[in-house]
Amino acid sequence: MQTSPKDLACTKKSLKRKVLSKILILLYHRLLSKEEYLSKINSEDRVYLSKEEDFARQLEYLHSEKWNSVSVNQLLESLKNKTSLPEKSLIISFDDGNQTDYTIAFPLLEKLGFKATFFLTSDFIDKPDHLSKSQILKMSQAGMEFGTHGKTHKFLSTLNENELKLELLESKKSLEEITGKKIELLSLPGGYHSSEVKRMAQELGYKGICTSKFGLNENNADPFELKRISLRFDDPFSQFISIVNQDKKFYLTKKLRDNFLSFLKAILGPNNYFKLWNFCQRISNKSS
Repeated sequence: MQTSPKDLACTKKSLKRKVLSKILILLYHRLLSKEEYLSKINSEDRVYLSKEEDFARQLEYLHSEKWNSVSVNQLLESLKNKTSLPEKSLIISFDDGNQTDYTIAFPLLEKLGFKATFFLTSDFIDKPDHLSKSQILKMSQAGMEFGTHGKTHKFLSTLNENELKLELLESKKSLEEITGKKIELLSLPGGYHSSEVKRMAQELGYKGICTSKFGLNENNADPFELKRISLRFDDPFSQFISIVNQDKKFYLTKKLRDNFLSFLKAILGPNNYFKLWNFCQRISNKSS
């Protein structure tokens, strides 16, 4: 699907060639194929879906506007050396290691010359609806970047020291054995972070952590607190354009929402927060 002239005209008019110095990390989860029925997806999981046709349209927009995809490791190097990435650079990331990373995302990325970073939960590998070892190796050999999303997808900040070490170390080893490459990147299941998670990750040889915290990454960003922006099922294409082009009004509105959700997470704790979240999703889906 091609980007409409109206969409492009609005974008260019609002931007007026401004230089975007902050680095955006896009976050995707599972992609919904054109043949798949939405009714078969749990209501709680739908918010994390992106439609195949929407993802394709987004990539086509990035390609037409000459955006460059870079790796998380490239960002970490630029932060370390205090250098700039090429103009119009962003990062495309995926969490969980869903099968659609290979069947949908990988071919579309390769077709348009983009790279992406895939964060995998190691116990999910070779399980139904998730990536296999051979698929991971093929993607890695094609230049896709990999990091861990824990061993079992437990919320890392809720674990004791031994449990945390097991989650970070075993998942790291598993992916290194499959890819034959060093694995030095982590993304946080559920977005739950803590100073202990950061300390343990550093101790075990990780170089960076991608969070679920909303926002852009400046040139002085903490490598262990990288912000991302999640793409959701019902997000309109105009919102994607606002995200990519760093529209200030949009970011302010979303930042307020993110701060409120972070407050709820801290007050309610992981279990109660996600019970409330899932309840709200069920109500929302029934009313839509």
